[in-house]
Formats: sequence, structure tokens, C-alpha cells
Amino acid sequence: MIAQDKSLAAQCLQMANSPLFGKWQKVESLKDAIVGLGIQRVSDIAMSCGVLNLLPKDLGSINPVAFWEHWLGCALVCRHFARRISYQDPSKAYLAGLLHDIGIVVNLWVLPAEFRTAFEFARGEGVPLDEAEQHILGFTHCDRGRLLAEHWRLAPDLRDTVALHHTNYSAAQNAGLIALVPSLRWTC
Repeated sequence: MIAQDKSLAAQCLQMANSPLFGKWQKVESLKDAIVGLGIQRVSDIAMSCGVLNLLPKDLGSINPVAFWEHWLGCALVCRHFARRISYQDPSKAYLAGLLHDIGIVVNLWVLPAEFRTAFEFARGEGVPLDEAEQHILGFTHCDRGRLLAEHWRLAPDLRDTVALHHTNYSAAQNAGLIALVPSLRWTC
């Protein structure tokens, strides 16, 4: 099934050949890449590619790989933190890290020109993306992400993570999961 999706196959091969896995020989077959990475890592790559595939095709000057790397990195860090503190569900922590910025996808689909303006403002002024969104759009990807999470009927703790990851969430019912999401604010 992985071979059917060129993007997913390419990501598996790229990851298998990355220095993170200390390979001395180049991995050239998809089968060797999957064996070398293991089922969990391949599953992680598949989920993150699925999120990447939600992005519109025309992003202008916005690099979709930067989003993918951020989402995957956050997901991996969340799961790592969850395991370190014996959080009850490290796979949910991974999913929270992967989906926390899903509102960016909504903004890119619904208001592409306006979001690009906010993105360029953030880049030019050196401010976090959520601040630029609030300034330009009057709302942030957290607000839009909450709407999508509700529409998708995500679990309440995932909805809270999407909606509150840039706010003071200490009083939130699901503060534990939200706290696992690294406070990496997009500075473009």
C-alpha cells in the first residue's frame, strides 16, 4: 500500500536514509526502508503525510515541507515527552502534536490570500504566526482549528489541544495533554 503513494514512499526512503538512523549503506528499496524504520515509524510518516496532503496545492511562497517538518517534529517530541513522564497514552500525545496546528490548513483553504498576507507579515516583522493572524485576520489558526476539530468530532482533549495550545491553558480540563505540545510558535 505504501508503494501506491509516491509521496509516502519517498518520505519513507528519505527518512530511512537520514543520519538519524545511522545507516552506513544507502537504503534503495522501499521494502528495506520499511524494515529499517519499523512499523511505528512508518505509521508516523503515513499520518504526517496525510496531514501534509490536506494542504492546498497552491501555497505561493509558503513552503509546505516546513509545515510538515514542524508537525512531525512536534508529534515526535510530544510522544517522547509522554513516554518520559509515563503519560497514559503516548499515541494520543503524538496525534495532539501532529494536529495542534490544523487550523493553518483551514486558513489556507478558506482565506488563502489573507492567510498568505498574515504569513508574510509574520515573516517580515519577525512575530509569531498566531499574532500576525490575529492582527491581519482577527482570529488565529487556533480558533479555526477548534471549529474543524469540532466538525471532525475529535475527542475533547484533542479539541482543547488544537484550540488552546497558544493560550494560558492551565485551567483547562485537558491541560496535561496540551502541556505536552511544545510551545514552538511559528516565527516565519
